Amino acid sequence: MGQITVEKNVGGIEGLCVITPAVHGDARGYFMETYNENDMKEAGIDIRFVQDNQSMSTKGVLRGLHFQKQYPQTKLVRAIKGSVFDVAVDLRAGSETYGKWYGIELTEENKKQFLIPRGFAHGFLVLSETAEFCYKCDDFYHPNDEGGMAWNDPEIGVKWPQVKGEYQGTASAEGYELEDGTKLNLKKEQQKVEIIQSPGVVPVTGTVTAGLQTAEILQNPGNEADHTQEEHQEVIKETEGELIVSPLVGTFYAAPAEDAPSFVKVGDKVEAGQVVGIIEAMKLMNEIESECAGTVAEVLVENGEPVEYGQPIFRIV
Repeated sequence: MGQITVEKNVGGIEGLCVITPAVHGDARGYFMETYNENDMKEAGIDIRFVQDNQSMSTKGVLRGLHFQKQYPQTKLVRAIKGSVFDVAVDLRAGSETYGKWYGIELTEENKKQFLIPRGFAHGFLVLSETAEFCYKCDDFYHPNDEGGMAWNDPEIGVKWPQVKGEYQGTASAEGYELEDGTKLNLKKEQQKVEIIQSPGVVPVTGTVTAGLQTAEILQNPGNEADHTQEEHQEVIKETEGELIVSPLVGTFYAAPAEDAPSFVKVGDKVEAGQVVGIIEAMKLMNEIESECAGTVAEVLVENGEPVEYGQPIFRIV
């Protein structure tokens, strides 16, 4: 027992923790416990992790910012080789620090671990020639459940160390590099995100994944979102046909641009996988696709109207 030191609520964000393990070394090398359930519980952290992941990345690679839509994960992350700058952004409904970020350098030398509760976006930048990154998760990976937000969103304002470049209004890595000239390296999908300043958009005050269950070390932000979800579920049960519901909290847009026609209207035939609308959240435009073929019987939300997670938007028959 007592093999870890826990700094809670780092950056003033409730639930974020930096964990430093005790390292026992001598001339032969060192030994440390990388995880001990009893020590974590003693520190007030009672989380059951079910999956361990490991990745390797080269210098200048930036992964994120990612979040899970319907199956959020608590993550305990650390670097076992090299150095990364690790970032978490608070996206929890009702959080007083919604939209606030915190970053920490994790290295093979400092051996620090970063505990990120459910309801956060997460990402990291590799600062060393290579880095190996490990993280424990309290839920299994679910394909197609990952959402993303722009790594350089000016409203979030993450200060990525060593990164030089001029913001051009998009998430593209073009024109960005590290101080030593290493080009910033992002996955193509990350660079397709367009950061849009939409006039009249209602600021998002909830998380992109409503009804998140936080770890026990967090305060429960309240059950208002849960009540809203229950109401939506009652509507779904009583409705004929198939409902297309909002996958996140945000603002609904019926068309791709202000002067463009709507994706669909009442009476239109739709195919499974067809884009029927957009949800804007944190200046990220998320396409909504129909999960079934049929005819649009109702559009249940007005253009520009704020929506909750799970709120019905279209009825398809």
